[in-house]
Amino acid sequence: MSTTSTDAPRAASIPVGERIGADAVPESAGVGKVLVVEDNPDVAAVTSALLEQLGYETLVAHSADAALELLDKGETCDLVFSDIVMAGAMDGLGLARALKERLPDMPVLLATGYTNAEEAARGDFSILRKPYQLGELGAAAARLIRLARSGPGEDNLVPFPKSRKGRQGQAQK
Repeated sequence: MSTTSTDAPRAASIPVGERIGADAVPESAGVGKVLVVEDNPDVAAVTSALLEQLGYETLVAHSADAALELLDKGETCDLVFSDIVMAGAMDGLGLARALKERLPDMPVLLATGYTNAEEAARGDFSILRKPYQLGELGAAAARLIRLARSGPGEDNLVPFPKSRKGRQGQAQK
């Protein structure tokens, strides 16, 4: 979440999936466990509360290093949701890159209100722009978890040879 101060930086643009209304919550939301990585304890508490309101179980790490330590010790989760800009040796983007190496199938959702942080991560990771609405958080989390569970090609695309076979089989009936 972000402050309401007018001097707080905001990212220019980054829709994650489809933008939906603030009150809309996707039906598939709330299935799984989310590791929230946020160095500000108040923001971590609010973020966890929002995710729990959506039905997710949450676990909080107050630094990228703490998050990696939890996962290295065998803690499981379905999604890592991290602020990009954090104090410490590693920021959220560094965490996302480390996770991509260590746990390539782990979905990561990054959040930021800073345009330069967004630009550094764009193209490599899903980013939710601050301030975000409950529905946007729910849609982004549900989408990433669903994609991770479904595997490649199972989201909404059918491989060409399969679709062609299906049509030929139907035509012959």
